[in-house]
Amino acid sequence: EIITEQWKKNLSEEEEEFAPVVEFSEVEKETKWKPIVVEEDEAPQIVQTSISEETSEKTRKKRRRSPSPNAKMSSGLGVGLQTADKVKKDLDRIKRDAREELKNMDPTLSGRDAPTVYRDKYGKKIDEEQLRNRPLAIYKDDEELNKEQKDKERWNDPASTRRKKNQIDQGTKVYLHPPNRFNIPPGYRWDGVDRSNGFEKQFFERMNSRATMASEAYSWSVEDM
Repeated sequence: EIITEQWKKNLSEEEEEFAPVVEFSEVEKETKWKPIVVEEDEAPQIVQTSISEETSEKTRKKRRRSPSPNAKMSSGLGVGLQTADKVKKDLDRIKRDAREELKNMDPTLSGRDAPTVYRDKYGKKIDEEQLRNRPLAIYKDDEELNKEQKDKERWNDPASTRRKKNQIDQGTKVYLHPPNRFNIPPGYRWDGVDRSNGFEKQFFERMNSRATMASEAYSWSVEDM
């Protein structure tokens, strides 16, 4: 045991003798980094945070608050949960207010007391005075009756194409439309501008080129005969 203790003591002395020397400096090294946040900027940030918290609290309270009983929609009806009697009263009130407003409006704008205009199925105005003065007996040379009979459309009328042509000539302007495979004319609102992708034009060009090539091939085949 005495030898072991002496050996441990000698070993500790050797470790202390050959231990590396380390110097500790109490002076802190100056850093070149500077803080971005300045103390003056912290106060407005705190104030803004408190203001935003107050605003969010007010908004939260407004959302929780139930709608006012006097709140109305654009139609005049109340908002929120309504009973059937309340809705009926609101509808009656709205109709009554609309009638009062129409009653107090200028007759030229509202059309009150305006004469009734009668029209036929084509939209033409009917002259009542002319109908009253019209004779009761109708003869075969009556011009109005003949015109009315001519204007009627019949599916087996051979002169219908002529009448339609005259109606087109006398009606709105009809533009010459490009041909299509089904010979469907454009509507009466067409302004004459071709807005298609050009497929119909290419289709007819291809058909014409095929017909031309077939005719030339036939002529070449029978040329020596």
